[in-house]
Amino acid sequence: AGRATFESLADHLQQIDAPVGRLGLLVLDASTRAVGSVSTGDAAYIAYTVRLADLGARRDALAARIRGALAGAAFARRPLDPVTAARLAGEADRLLAEAAGL
Repeated sequence: AGRATFESLADHLQQIDAPVGRLGLLVLDASTRAVGSVSTGDAAYIAYTVRLADLGARRDALAARIRGALAGAAFARRPLDPVTAARLAGEADRLLAEAAGL
């Protein structure tokens, strides 16, 4: 794969993994709203924390797969398959879309 594919996948990793990446900022916004909810028994906040834990686990797994693909291409001279890179980037985009809906 070319440099553009590598850089695009690296950008997706940063968006989902950096504390002030897009995912982090979306989660911060959602957390602020959830803390301010006034639902009975904190039901909205509890539901949010369950969804956040699931999102975090999936983010961690995806970030590890992206890191592996990037490290293989950068250090082990394993070609970065453009189809795999596009699939991983798509998964990151879907995760970001889900976070935007929290």
